[in-house]
Parts: sequence; structure tokens; C-alpha cells
Amino acid sequence: MNPAPVLSLGAASRTELRRPSPGFTLIELLVVIAIIAILASLLLPVLGKAKEQGHRARCKNNQRQHTLALLLYADDHATKFPVWPSIGANWAWDMHTNMVATMAAYGPVDPKMYYCPSFVQAQDVLKWWDYGLNSGNAALRCVGYVFLVPRAAGSIPAQFVQTDTTGTSAKSPSDRELVVDITPSQGPPSYTT
Repeated sequence: MNPAPVLSLGAASRTELRRPSPGFTLIELLVVIAIIAILASLLLPVLGKAKEQGHRARCKNNQRQHTLALLLYADDHATKFPVWPSIGANWAWDMHTNMVATMAAYGPVDPKMYYCPSFVQAQDVLKWWDYGLNSGNAALRCVGYVFLVPRAAGSIPAQFVQTDTTGTSAKSPSDRELVVDITPSQGPPSYTT
């Protein structure tokens, strides 16, 4: 019996038979990073839209909470909404501190609930909340919603004001707006139907 021939590999052949290391090459890593960057650039606008939709939902909820507070007040006061006291400037977004206390008794307490969340994100809300107090009018809060209820001094056109919870010939109670979103600014307010 002849033994099987033994193959001998030289030193050069051994290095050629080594397997490559399991790591990634630089090109592979750059391709993966580029793909992730492209996917992120596609996803960021969608996330921004979703965030704004969340702000709108919170804004609607703030308006709903204020409306419920007004309706609870009217329920306790023979269907009449509270009358806004006169406070000097009488801008649509001016709110007497007595009115703030009345609203807090029936619902919203947090100052942020008096502003649209999109506005809150961009502004220092307490600056607006304390605007009247800091300008020498201790009875004034500047808010981000207009409450369409009677005012001692008329700063809102009469066709927009709701005096009570009973229906009128123009609109039924469920079709009327009591709280609308605004953005406080300089200059006179503009009303549209």
C-alpha cells in the first residue's frame, strides 16, 4: 500500500487562503449612511405635519373646554353667558382678570389653555398672559382666543356676540361659535363672517 501523497502548501499559498475579516468596508458604510440620510429627509416633513395636526387637535380641545366652561356658567345663570367687564383697551383678545377667575371656576385654569398650542410653541406665553399686568392695567390678560359673549364696551361686532344658550332665528345653539382662535397682534382686529 502506498500512502496518499501529501500536499504541501508553501507560505505564499497560506496567505492567499485566508478569509477576509467580517467587518464592513468604508464604501459599504458610506452607502448605508447615505440611505439613512435619504430616508430621514423623506420622513422629517411627515413628522412636522403630524406635529402640527397634534397642535390643531389640542387647539380644538382648548376651544371645547372654554365652550364647556361658558355653557356650565350659563346653566348656573339662567342661560345667560357672562358679560365681559370693560377694561379700557377692549381689544377682542383682552380678558378681564375677573373673567379669568370666572372661567377657572368652570373649567380651564392653566394659562397655556388660553392660547393655541402652535402659538404657545413660538411665543413666551407668560409674556402675553402678563401683558396687561406689565403695561399698567392690573385687570387685563391678553389671551389667544376670542370669546363671543357680551361685553360692557363693544369691541366685537354685534352679529358675532352670543348672549345666551337659547336659539335665535339666525343660528341654533349647536351652530354658533362661542370661542374662536386668534393671534394677538398690533393694530385693530379684523372680523369676517
